[in-house]
Amino acid sequence: MTNPSPAAGGCGTVMSPLREAIALEVLLLPRGRVALPGADPDSKATWELLGRTWEADAALGFVRIELAGASWAALVPEERLARNERGVRVTVRRQSSLPQEPLVGWALFC
Repeated sequence: MTNPSPAAGGCGTVMSPLREAIALEVLLLPRGRVALPGADPDSKATWELLGRTWEADAALGFVRIELAGASWAALVPEERLARNERGVRVTVRRQSSLPQEPLVGWALFC
């Protein structure tokens, strides 16, 4: 069992699991809303269909998700997106980094 790693700077705070995640499971809800499984929808999180591609005679939608200050993406079969009355559970991969917190207590020398 591993302990959560402290945040940069040794301040003793614990980093959020989303900060360290490369991939995570989310629920794509109707009207562009997003929720983590078992949680209420995040009012700031959104998803949108950016385009389509074909793989093995199946149409896949390229979906971008904005969640927790980062961009995530997934290829989702369009038939699953079309049946999105109660949400579609997908695994998304990080596409951008989260904003870095400023270092505290460091001095710059010229």
